[in-house]
Amino acid sequence: MALYTQLPVFKRTYDLLLELVRTAVALQRVYKYTFGERLQQEAMDLVLDIYKANIARDKFAFLATARERLETIRLLVRLLHDIKQITPKRFLFLNIIMEDISKQLTGWQRMDKADNKVLEPFAPDSSDKTIKTPKVVAMENFKPPVDHANK
Repeated sequence: MALYTQLPVFKRTYDLLLELVRTAVALQRVYKYTFGERLQQEAMDLVLDIYKANIARDKFAFLATARERLETIRLLVRLLHDIKQITPKRFLFLNIIMEDISKQLTGWQRMDKADNKVLEPFAPDSSDKTIKTPKVVAMENFKPPVDHANK
């Protein structure tokens, strides 16, 4: 397990957090304490979700939550752009960062899903002369083989 501070997705998410704090400071007062605060809180929670996913055995739930938070941030940034609180250039800049984070989270989620698969064991049947190949099943569906000889 790598240190969470060394993960590329953590570094990029932290960059996003810094940029969102800078963005929130520049908002008009009426939006600063509503959208700005929410934006910063969602970004902080996103950073924490990445930390939790890194240390967790089952990462899928934390990664799914992180992806949801990222979509919330994306919606808030779009809203700020639509109400002319951020420039199109800033909007594009933030979206490039968010897209990069989204791709990294999706890749991590796919990798974790693949890592949680195991080969299902099989017992050769004496009457069946064909060769059976093991099939891949998810870890939560794995059942150990039954030893019929000892029953």
